[in-house]
Amino acid sequence: MEPQATGGLSPGDISAPLRSVLKGDRNTRVLVGDVVDVDVVQRAVVLHDDRRSAYDRWP
Repeated sequence: MEPQATGGLSPGDISAPLRSVLKGDRNTRVLVGDVVDVDVVQRAVVLHDDRRSAYDRWP
């Protein structure tokens, strides 16, 4: 199994490399948190601490 599937990687192990790959992309923001809901009407991801992040595309 992959380390991320078994909990072998910390969020920092994932977010730090991801930030460096996406740092030149002005249309991307990296957030670290637990998603508790996806509001498809408002087009927002809701995190465990009640932060909301809007999205403009969904594959």
